[in-house]
Amino acid sequence: MRRADPARHRRQTAKILGNARRLFARYGYDRVSMDRLAAACHLTKPALYYYFRNKRAVLLAMLEAHWREQAAVVATFRPSADLRETLQAFAELVLRESHRPENGDIIRVVLAEAGRRPEIGQAFFEVFGPAVERTLVGFVGPHLARGYTRPMTLALLHQFVGSLSHYSLVRQMFKAKKEHLPEQKTYVALLVDGFLRMATAPEPEARSRA
Repeated sequence: MRRADPARHRRQTAKILGNARRLFARYGYDRVSMDRLAAACHLTKPALYYYFRNKRAVLLAMLEAHWREQAAVVATFRPSADLRETLQAFAELVLRESHRPENGDIIRVVLAEAGRRPEIGQAFFEVFGPAVERTLVGFVGPHLARGYTRPMTLALLHQFVGSLSHYSLVRQMFKAKKEHLPEQKTYVALLVDGFLRMATAPEPEARSRA
């Protein structure tokens, strides 16, 4: 039996995931069949099933591949000595990355599907979460009020990233009416201020008892 060429397998997989990303973002996950995806990839349907057992597997592989790329970018980030400066620089990095067309597609798919597919959130935390944890949690943690555990700090940072991604998508969707949205610099400043207020708030347990 002839062995599959690993390089060709990687290229074909990347081609399938790229087409899936564009189709899911444009038409919605439910409206894209495996037949439609196979046609977009110039593959037969059996050939497509050779690479992925079903459409759900395509979706998760697409998201995981994208988040691995983003995790590699996050891994290059280095905090400064100041928390505000670090959060601002990190926000600028996230928004700069979000301007890439493929990031807009991913955000659209996640916003449309994450509410009814919990495996998407699980995959995000498993693939992207460790990069944020390694890069920022240890730095941010000591700046937070007492009572914030490491998982809580990570959750706050994911919320921070999620707010940035949502802002980026809204700006892309409403390009003609950007005057109704805060400028990026203003938005980042507001988001960082909110995070810092949380950092100096009473410890979570104290708030829950109040």
